[in-house]
Amino acid sequence: MRFQTTLFVFVAVLVLMPSAHADEVIKKDGKSVKGFVVGQDSRLVRIMDAKGRTHRIAMKDVDSILEGPDTGDKETDAKLEEIDSDDADEVAEVATAAKASGNKVWKVLAMMALRIDEDHSEAHELLGHILVGDAWFTSKKKADTARRKLVAEQMKEDGFLRWRSGWISKEDRALASKDPKAYVKDDNDVWRNKAEFMREKGFELVGEKWIPGGTAEDKADRAKFKELTGEKIWVVTTDHFRLYVMDVPPEEVTEFGELVEKTYAWFIEQMGLDKGTNVFRGNNKAHMWVLKDRPTAVTWFKNYRERFSLSDGFGKLVSQSGNCFGAEGLIDVGTPEGGRERLRHRLVNHAAQFAMKWYSPGLRSAGKGKNGDFSYWLYESFGVHAEHELLGNGVIVHSTLAKYGGSAGRADKAFETKDANERCEGYVRHGADALENIDNLQDLNMLSGDHIAKGYTILRWLMTEKLEEFRNWVRERNKMRSLEALAKTLGLAAAQVDKKWREMARDGF
Repeated sequence: MRFQTTLFVFVAVLVLMPSAHADEVIKKDGKSVKGFVVGQDSRLVRIMDAKGRTHRIAMKDVDSILEGPDTGDKETDAKLEEIDSDDADEVAEVATAAKASGNKVWKVLAMMALRIDEDHSEAHELLGHILVGDAWFTSKKKADTARRKLVAEQMKEDGFLRWRSGWISKEDRALASKDPKAYVKDDNDVWRNKAEFMREKGFELVGEKWIPGGTAEDKADRAKFKELTGEKIWVVTTDHFRLYVMDVPPEEVTEFGELVEKTYAWFIEQMGLDKGTNVFRGNNKAHMWVLKDRPTAVTWFKNYRERFSLSDGFGKLVSQSGNCFGAEGLIDVGTPEGGRERLRHRLVNHAAQFAMKWYSPGLRSAGKGKNGDFSYWLYESFGVHAEHELLGNGVIVHSTLAKYGGSAGRADKAFETKDANERCEGYVRHGADALENIDNLQDLNMLSGDHIAKGYTILRWLMTEKLEEFRNWVRERNKMRSLEALAKTLGLAAAQVDKKWREMARDGF
């Protein structure tokens, strides 16, 4: 039931009569805004609508301010009718669900829950409020001020002393005065012995730098690698990857871990998947190795083949090139040739390929039918596309062997995504017909830069203009052959894709 009220009575109702009512400001011109009043004084009223927009309305233009059950979002209002709208827990649940679905009305709902229970923790957390002691604060600045005051009271009670805009124990005071650099201030403004504090945080002292020391498993792997090969390696575990890297400072390996996680998050976004999705199945992770040279790679294979169930064929590729992308398991062996930037490109490329390959392995790699297909062109193209999007240019072509395809041809590694359009345009205009259709884009590990340029431009077209169809296609590849899935999801045969691609190339994309 709606009721009209003056500003004074409206404020009193908030205090004396807790309810899940929303607000409506009706202007003198008859127009109105529904939502939640977030601030008001004698001159102005501010009301947030269901889309999260805040309207500032002069009080001289306001006819009345009402409370009622409507937020301004019909779907949400229908849900509120189904629950006990005076129960803060139930209103907060609706707010949480609205936020998860991307409906900005969640902010109004969270404030409605706080109107019922001003200490409701879930509603406060939804709105980003900060709890200090028993009080909630709407800004970090105010929360920090309150926290410092609370800490100060506790420090004095515990006998700590003031030192350098912080606190320190009586025992540490004399030591810190002699060697101030040996002490650091923690989150509570307490000065602590730096070595002790950093180790508690999981850091290790390497040379003169403190860096993340990794998990217990990381440390065990570092020790095992040293035992087996006589060489040092640094290991970093992230949410979805394990990186084992030689001849690179540990702090840079940590940065590489952040880079591959950024690549994974990008993949999840491109595929329209939930943020918590792990395409590596359960708790599995993609293992990525960067070894300093080919002899080390061969030694690595001999010692680790059983752990990762690697075949003789995998070992042959390692011995020939010192480099093998994870055709089996989740292994990537390589050397940091070409400097750190080249290595960054390889990590992004491989991380994207790993994610796509596990998400969309295709029938053959999933063991379903001898006529399935790996579609390496998809993985290769997706890898360089990831490089282009995240690093500004894609340059990695994986073949490192002089000959490919059983012929005398050489794998053309001179490829950059920045040049792909122009390369394809020239290729088509000159009438070369070596790549007549998409079938010829198989196994790009052994094909030329022209092939990967074509695959990359096809993939970019699909992801730019037909993203939902592309997503459906990579999913359907696990149920039927790649080209059959292409026809089902895009309604296009390989020849039609090729025709469309040639038209785009002639038009300069």
